[in-house]
Amino acid sequence: MVYRVKSEKVSDLRKYYKKHTKTDRIDADTLAKIPLVDEDSLYEVELPQANLQALNRMVRQHEKLTIGIAIRKRRIQDLCSFAVPLLLDCFDDPFTLRARVILGRYFHPLKIKRLGIKRLDKMLLKSSDKPMAPFLAQQIYDAMIDANNLYGDQKFLDFDALCEEVSLEMELLEHEETVMRKLSDKIDALYVDIHPPAI
Repeated sequence: MVYRVKSEKVSDLRKYYKKHTKTDRIDADTLAKIPLVDEDSLYEVELPQANLQALNRMVRQHEKLTIGIAIRKRRIQDLCSFAVPLLLDCFDDPFTLRARVILGRYFHPLKIKRLGIKRLDKMLLKSSDKPMAPFLAQQIYDAMIDANNLYGDQKFLDFDALCEEVSLEMELLEHEETVMRKLSDKIDALYVDIHPPAI
């Protein structure tokens, strides 16, 4: 049988025995004397079932993933605002399927310029089965050309390196989101196992 004691009472008793000293030996002696001094302060430790412990760990993992994904999205948006200031204005949500194609594969003015508006429009249409905003391809093209004109021949911004950086961030984001979905499914299954729905 395992019991726990109230930490406040242990602290008070330890201070009584050795008011100005704290060692592991004194703490151990104090804990051993608690049942003699105040038996009512003891209460039995109830360990949670294995599935409850698993659920608790998974929920904590889910929380960490949620925070990590939010931080990564913020970083991607910051890079985008820095390099191509008008690009995010093209999308209601910067992480739709069409936005992800641009961020993951075409985050470079010269790539968009070589692609051209017509091919860009076709590529965006194929990227998602959801309705596409009118003139989206034109807006993206203009945003990229504006960024190219903004920085011109300045040497402090390497679009090739930046494109690779954003592409990697998008790849990591999608991996984390996949892990999150799998973890969410496991959490849901555990909830049902612990609290079966009423029939």
